[in-house]
Formats: sequence, C-alpha cells, structure tokens
Amino acid sequence: MKARHRYGISLTPLIDVVFILLAFLLVYSNMDVSKALEIALPQVEGQASETTPDALNLTLDKTGKLYLGGVNLSAEDAAKTLSGLASRINNREVILLVRSDRDARAEDLVKLMLLLSSCGILNADVAVETP
Repeated sequence: MKARHRYGISLTPLIDVVFILLAFLLVYSNMDVSKALEIALPQVEGQASETTPDALNLTLDKTGKLYLGGVNLSAEDAAKTLSGLASRINNREVILLVRSDRDARAEDLVKLMLLLSSCGILNADVAVETP
C-alpha cells in the first residue's frame, strides 16, 4: 500500500503571525476614549490649553453627565476616585484636565467645581479652545 502525500500550504504559521500582529496592535494602539466624547469646548481669546496625553480627563457634557477618563460616573463614584488621587493631583504627579461643554448648564459646572473642592483638589486645568 502506498502512502498518500498531501500537498498544500500549512496555515498554522500564517495564523500565528496574524495573532502576533493583532496582539501587537492591541498593546501599542492609543485608545483614548475621552476624545471620543463629542463636546464643544468654550472659546476664549488668547492661548488654547495644552493637552497632554497622560492627563486625567474629567468631562462634563451638555446633559450634565460626568465622565472620568471616558467612563460615565455618578458624582459619588467620581468623588471617591478623585479623593484618592487628590494628593497626586495637587503635587502635579497627575494632571487633571476639566473639559466642560460650552452648552453645559452653569449649575452643573458649579457642582463640579464644588465636587473638586470637597475632594481637596487645588490644581486643575480647564480645557478651552481659541476661536
């Protein structure tokens, strides 16, 4: 009896290479969710705020929802998280960037500032854009 030989291309090395490329792209891709939130920053004359990629973004949208790093949080959850980071934010180890929609209610913005004050945060940058 003759042994049959199978001719063809083995797909195993190809699949290995594809998985390695996929893992590489997932690890080294920049997934900044905070930029996916569509808000219109207030416009002011002068210099626009400089955004740093490692800043912790605290975003207030026009409906009054609060996002910390792109994740929707209640005021209580944000207070717990920010209280834990207060000393690092005040020492500028972590930069807190407050991003508020220009159509957000003033009442919501005041509540956000009171939340930051109650957490003991003294240093926070406010994101604006130039016209």
